[in-house]
Amino acid sequence: MEPGVDRDDQRQRISDAVRAVFLASGYAGASLTRLAAATGLGKASLYHYYPGGKAEMARSLVRDAIFALQREVFGPLTRGGSGTQRLSDCIDGFVAYTAGGQQNCIIALFLAEHAPVLDERLIHSQFEDWCRALADCYESLGQKPKAALRSARRLLGALYGALALAQLLGEPKELRRTAKRLKLELRDSA
Repeated sequence: MEPGVDRDDQRQRISDAVRAVFLASGYAGASLTRLAAATGLGKASLYHYYPGGKAEMARSLVRDAIFALQREVFGPLTRGGSGTQRLSDCIDGFVAYTAGGQQNCIIALFLAEHAPVLDERLIHSQFEDWCRALADCYESLGQKPKAALRSARRLLGALYGALALAQLLGEPKELRRTAKRLKLELRDSA
């Protein structure tokens, strides 16, 4: 450990470096050599932090992403306020979670690659729970349950689609434009 560096800060720095490599290279392209170089650790030291190697790193990143999505994006859906405000806060949270469209969602990236270490059923189940939370907000706005679920899925599709487009075009503002449009549509429908 570096002198004068707190153990938690060191672990966070290593986790951030590992995440950056996976985001840049995907699961398949994130070699232990790249991961070690990015963290400034030797491969053996990297195994000290992640005894399960690359697979453990990926699972850890997915866990962190689920917690971050819950806290930043979907948590506001269960707080006080109108359905419109909660949905708007969710949209803002997604923009913040992706650094304004500059950073991909590690879960979406790994799923697109069919990374072998993921429990896809668990991830699908988590996203279904979040869809239900979104649908509850739409129901509070007067939509019937089936329509509310369709609206919830459409919102998630719009956000993740805009993020993919922002990444494909190298234009993060694409996500921010979509978020602004979605919030205006919410306000206009209220």
